[in-house]
Formats: sequence, structure tokens, C-alpha cells
Amino acid sequence: MYLGSQESEKQKDKKQSRIMLALATLLIVSFLQITQWDKYAFEVIPLQARIMTGAADGEDFLRMSAICFDRKKYDCSIQNSRAYLQTHPEDLKARYELGLLELRMNHIEEGAESLRAYIDQGGEEPRAHFELGKAYAKLEKNREARKEFSILLNGKTDVFHVSVTRAYVNTLINEHRWVAAKRMIEQARKKSLSYNAFMTAEYRVVMKNLSDRGLASQ
Repeated sequence: MYLGSQESEKQKDKKQSRIMLALATLLIVSFLQITQWDKYAFEVIPLQARIMTGAADGEDFLRMSAICFDRKKYDCSIQNSRAYLQTHPEDLKARYELGLLELRMNHIEEGAESLRAYIDQGGEEPRAHFELGKAYAKLEKNREARKEFSILLNGKTDVFHVSVTRAYVNTLINEHRWVAAKRMIEQARKKSLSYNAFMTAEYRVVMKNLSDRGLASQ
């Protein structure tokens, strides 16, 4: 009888220990969730569960992307935005924002692809052309970059005009097209007094190279 009582107490102690361990684990996990996700902690748990089990829908991925972005977990935001767009490819706003974020995180090729898709699907945000052009320039696709910049320079909007002109000229310099770069800088300077010092350092480099080749007068 006494031995049976002891065994029962041991079983009870083990059960209590397991309960305490489970509670401690739950507290630690909850603390980590709150530390990591702050006010979103209790919203994130079911979202992550649905994503991990394959039960998530597009809205779950979109919401998770927004939460990740707000918490400055940008790669997490990118991952969830991509998952969302697999089922909602027509969402131009989401594709545009994904492209900008990919570029921000230095995913240049992916960002260029996202913005190219945005434009090809009918996206009309002028900045998309500017950012895509800059991405192409970083990828050393200077001709493609100039096509995007030209759309803005030849358009009705003056958005980013100085920045676009500067970026366009830099693609010419990258290809050592000194005459074309010189002409474009000079044309920009003629537009307004505020352009008088436009790209002064770059202009010196251009003129030095033209002078070395005996082409300074062109």
C-alpha cells in the first residue's frame, strides 16, 4: 500500500513537472512573439499557422506582408508579397510596391522584373519608369535604362526631370559616349538659369575625355 502511494506521488510530480515545463515554454514563446512582433503578436500566430500548414489564402499573405513591413522585416514582407501575387497577379499596386521594396533591399534583378511586369500590365506610376531605369543602369543595361528615362523626359510630366536627366547622362558616360553626354548636359543647362551648374563634375570628366581625343569642339 505504501509503495503504491509513493508511485502515485511520483506520477503526480512528473505530471506537474510536465505542466510547469509546458507553461514555462508557452511563456517564453509568448515573450519572444511579443518581443518580435509587438502589437501584432497575437495576430501573427494564427497567420503563421495557416501559412505553415498551407491553409493561407491571398489575404493572409498580404496581411503578413504588411505586418512584416511595419516591423521593418523587409525580406519577410517581400516573401509574403510574392506569395500573394502568385494568386493575385492583377494587383498592380502590390506589384509596384514589391518592386520598390526589392530594389530597396538590393534585390536589383527581382525588383527590375517586378517593375517591368507592373508597367507591362498597364501600371502608370511615373516613378516606376525612373526606378526601373536606375535598376537597369545598375545591371549595366544602359540602353534599356535610357528607354525608361526617355519616357519621362518626353512625357508631359516634369516629375523627377532633373534626376532623370542626370541618370540618363550617367548611362552615356558609362558607355563612354562623351559627345552625346556633353550635348545633353549643355541642352539641360540652356533650359534654365538654375541648370547653370548642372552636373559640373561630370561635365569636367566629359570635356577631359573629349579634349584627350581632340573632340572638345563637338
